Amino acid sequence: NWSSPENMALIAEASVIVDRYDLDQPAVESTIEVTVNGNAVEGTWYYDAEQQAVIFADQPPGENDITNITYAALAECD
Repeated sequence: NWSSPENMALIAEASVIVDRYDLDQPAVESTIEVTVNGNAVEGTWYYDAEQQAVIFADQPPGENDITNITYAALAECD
């Protein structure tokens, strides 16, 4: 039954183009590299340290695109 509210929410969530990618750890901004479908992407995204996320301000990856973000994590001091 696709008409249940839970199923409709899942369908809506799956069909939205993602423009924000949360990172697992705080990043050293100068080390962030973004690729989409194996091609380096520059100038269409920025790093928001407060949100700990890479955000596409322009031309976010499409529904079937493979996005890869690599970065060095900030060291934690005790």
